[in-house]
Amino acid sequence: MSALELSTSEIYIKGYPFYGSKFKYSTSLERFLVAAAIALASLASICVTYCLVIYGEFTSLLIDRSVGIGSSSPTIFLQAFGGGTKLTNATREQNLQAIRDDALAFGIGSLIGALLEWLLLAVALDLFNHVALKQVNIFSF
Repeated sequence: MSALELSTSEIYIKGYPFYGSKFKYSTSLERFLVAAAIALASLASICVTYCLVIYGEFTSLLIDRSVGIGSSSPTIFLQAFGGGTKLTNATREQNLQAIRDDALAFGIGSLIGALLEWLLLAVALDLFNHVALKQVNIFSF
């Protein structure tokens, strides 16, 4: 058996390429950095869901406050940023002030979610690029 056949047989297990062969020339630190980058990118995806939920809360409160009859819907995230006040049979002025508070809370909450997502993705991308550059520099002459 030739050396090429031996190295190829290590890469393929039962006819399928072995995933670990993609990291054949990497160090343990580089493998850890790739795993950390994947974890950070996964955490960043949670921010998208958070932004959708806060948008849903804000829309629900806009409808409740426009109707002005009965109690407003309970919220989770808008209350954390100063909005989402629960009103029952409020006057027009109270509803308008609550809409302003909700809009400010929505803006702050969306800004924090977007900045957190940007930061997590920027760090993940930097880690991926660092590992990729280390792999390319191994083979440069």
